[in-house]
Amino acid sequence: MRKTNGKKLVTITMAMLMAFSMIACGKSDSSTTTTANAPEATTQASSNVETTQAPTKEQTTPEQTTQEDVDGKLVLDHSMELKYAKNFSVEYYKGGYKLIKIAKNKNQILVVPQGKKTPENLDQNVVVVSSSIKNLLVSSTPAVSLINAMGALDRVSLTTQDLNTWYIDAVKEAFSKNQIGYVGKYNAPDYEMAVEKETSLVIYSAMIDESVEQKFDSLGIKCITDQSSAEGHPLARVEWVKLFGALFDMEQQAEKVFQTQEDFITEIAKKEPTKKNAVIFYISAKGEFCVRNTEDYMAKMIPLAGASYTFDGKVGVGKTGTTKMEAEAFFEQAKDADVIIYVWSMGGKPKNMKEFIERSSVLADLKAVKEKNVWCTTPDFFQISCSIGNMIQDMHNVFRASEGEDKFTYLYKLAD
Repeated sequence: MRKTNGKKLVTITMAMLMAFSMIACGKSDSSTTTTANAPEATTQASSNVETTQAPTKEQTTPEQTTQEDVDGKLVLDHSMELKYAKNFSVEYYKGGYKLIKIAKNKNQILVVPQGKKTPENLDQNVVVVSSSIKNLLVSSTPAVSLINAMGALDRVSLTTQDLNTWYIDAVKEAFSKNQIGYVGKYNAPDYEMAVEKETSLVIYSAMIDESVEQKFDSLGIKCITDQSSAEGHPLARVEWVKLFGALFDMEQQAEKVFQTQEDFITEIAKKEPTKKNAVIFYISAKGEFCVRNTEDYMAKMIPLAGASYTFDGKVGVGKTGTTKMEAEAFFEQAKDADVIIYVWSMGGKPKNMKEFIERSSVLADLKAVKEKNVWCTTPDFFQISCSIGNMIQDMHNVFRASEGEDKFTYLYKLAD
């Protein structure tokens, strides 16, 4: 009896173990099947394989990425898209940080959002500012025109141009209210005044003297130079407004300024080009004819306005600025030009056609002079970059006189 009972006990025990094993195997198979058929689980697994350092769901929520993960860190998000400008760039980093780089500038600007930490171990040439920056000293008049156009003139407190040289009404008004002050000539500014006004940043034209920059640097005031004058395309100069938009957290306002000017060019481009050709020049005090080079922005304004540039491909190929020519050489190439656009502010400021012709004996025999089609730029032509589209529209109206002969802002016809 005891042996029989022992055999029964062994049999029962083995049966129970087999049953338990089958149940366990069934559970394991069921679990595997569920995972394979679950879309969310498969997606998450694939993501983790492709990006080995992918954050968890909790870490990738927008709020936490902005407020915690990148505070004090530079994690690149994207770069500003520019259509024409080639001499600056803006990099946008997660959390609102921005890095502004300018060609031929040793200093870069890092805009740190309010309430955020400044990243550690930055290069010594990185100037850290807040988007609420003010008390700027701006020497470049085109830069001031762009800052004013986007509604940020209150950020400027000093300039190297005195009141009598300004043509921008808002700037003259700011001078009258002591909101902007004259700090002295660009090559000899009043450094004590700059310190007293708590100048946060200096924006100079490309003409800045190295000694001036070094002096500001010794006072703890960093400088950057406006390189927009090196841009070849006219609209590239306007596009520099986007740099200031990034600096002041005013990207939308800057984009509106730029888009308004680009729209002028877009509308002109819809029309057939005229058969007119034009030349832009001025005569120096020494009697030299200074002609705009082929790649200069003023020369490129002519085809954008619907005409052809007389000296295109003939003078200063690959260069901006001007080329000096003798009177006879100028005459041979410009004698048949339909339109003359004379840079009045640099060319002796003739009051009428008589004074203009007196500048050189070859002028009287030019076709445009005989047909009384000589136009001068207004005094503010070089001071304003925010209205280059308007300037090109003026040129367009000159080339198509019947379409708006009296609608000019930046050009005027030289009278007898």
